[in-house]
Amino acid sequence: MNLKFEIMKKLISILFFCLFTIIITGQTSYKNHIILVFQPEDCGLGLRYDRIHNKSVGNYISLTKGDYNFGNDNFIKDHIKVGLGILLQANDPATSYYTAGLTYNSYGIKDLTGIEDQFNTNMLNPISFELGVTAIINRFTGGFRMDILKWEGCFEFGFVFN
Repeated sequence: MNLKFEIMKKLISILFFCLFTIIITGQTSYKNHIILVFQPEDCGLGLRYDRIHNKSVGNYISLTKGDYNFGNDNFIKDHIKVGLGILLQANDPATSYYTAGLTYNSYGIKDLTGIEDQFNTNMLNPISFELGVTAIINRFTGGFRMDILKWEGCFEFGFVFN
């Protein structure tokens, strides 16, 4: 239990360090978004923060946590994913963005007994890459990101702050 706390403390520290780095870049922010994230594969929940620097480019950082359940008492507990990436304007006016980023995945206790031969161990690589889209309608934002190496998606809904 103490090991989980230490891992979570390190990941939150990384998240705050990355967020602080984005904030101190000295660029005037055009829009800020706070977004709730849902990952169906592991029933993960989390948050994403977007900072649009001007109408055409921005950064995002996200943190999610979930548990995989494969049935027959097979599971992976405490899947923690930290993502850091960029947003690029998809149209004019700036109401939608393409996203691309790197993710770091941490996994807790695993029990894959009986399914090791069916399970793709590449799914457990700690570093991965994701692509997605984000749309802005008035004060709301919605989006979808897909980890293209693990084939794992997430849905997002949030609010725009000026």
